[in-house]
Amino acid sequence: MGVLVCCLGTLTGQYLPLGALIPSLAYLGLVVWLLSMPSLSTNKPQRQRVFAGAAFAQGLALAPLAALAGHLNASLFPMALV
Repeated sequence: MGVLVCCLGTLTGQYLPLGALIPSLAYLGLVVWLLSMPSLSTNKPQRQRVFAGAAFAQGLALAPLAALAGHLNASLFPMALV
C-alpha cells in the first residue's frame, strides 16, 4: 500500500510545484506522529491513514528527483516496471 501511495504522491508532485522542503517537513511530522502512536487494535485504521499520508508526502518530496531522472533518461520508468 505504501509504494502505491508514494507513486501517487510522486505523480501529484509532478503537477503541483511544491518543491521538496514542504513535503519533507510534512513527512517528518507524520513519521514522528506515527512512531508516537501506540500499536493497538483500536487505532489501527488511524495508523494506516497516517502511514498513507507519510508515504504520499514522501512521494511529493521525491517528485523533483523523478522529474529530473525522466528528463535525463526517459526509458528508466518503463524499465522499472519490467
